[in-house]
Amino acid sequence: YAERFPTKIRCVEHAGHANLGVTRTRNLGASMSRGEYLAFLDSDDVWMPHKLEDQVGLMRKHPEVGLVCAPSKYWFDWDQDLPPDSRPRNYIPALAPSGQAYASPFLLIHTYPIGEWGAPCPSSFLLRRSAFEKVGGFAEEFNPGTRQLCEDSAFLAKIYLSGAKVMISKTCSDYYRGHATSIWYQAKGQKGEELELKFYFQWLRRFLLASKCQDKSVWRATRRAGWMYWWPLPHHVTLMIRR
Repeated sequence: YAERFPTKIRCVEHAGHANLGVTRTRNLGASMSRGEYLAFLDSDDVWMPHKLEDQVGLMRKHPEVGLVCAPSKYWFDWDQDLPPDSRPRNYIPALAPSGQAYASPFLLIHTYPIGEWGAPCPSSFLLRRSAFEKVGGFAEEFNPGTRQLCEDSAFLAKIYLSGAKVMISKTCSDYYRGHATSIWYQAKGQKGEELELKFYFQWLRRFLLASKCQDKSVWRATRRAGWMYWWPLPHHVTLMIRR
């Protein structure tokens, strides 16, 4: 397809076809693109047919918005080889109420892993290029050589604190494919999840300090959710505290 449509499709890769992780790969793709908007589709996820049309329409209607995201369906019944009684049921996690543009830093405080609402999946994102470039793209500290489960939360934290408004659209935009080999599935509720959260909250603390964040509500919420990860506590202790 890249050969057939060279002005529309570009196929790029890291040197030597190396796997450098999703953050560096998304940043590479963004740097090679030319459009006004950026959208990401992970290789095992699926966009709904209306996804781009709906979200571009919202962007044009609300020029103050830097990111549009949407509820994603966590999709398990794609695997027909598994007996129905052994497959988790499909579900759509609740995000912040839709249909409004949220100003900084409301969503950082009120969404996972700090607040009560879920976090949108990257395959649901539509960004203005200007908003993406303002925050420097995805945080490449999250990669296969460190930890990468919370890379999307790190990027969202940067967006939520950048001053750009964020809108949650009403309709499900994509299917997030659930499978037993995913990093999220293997880590959930285990030592791995605690190590991933520890890496994220230590990164977030450094980011807030480096950006000279003075918002007391941000620091208060971050400390409430992540203080135990700033101490050298074993994973079973942080898991017990979090539960």
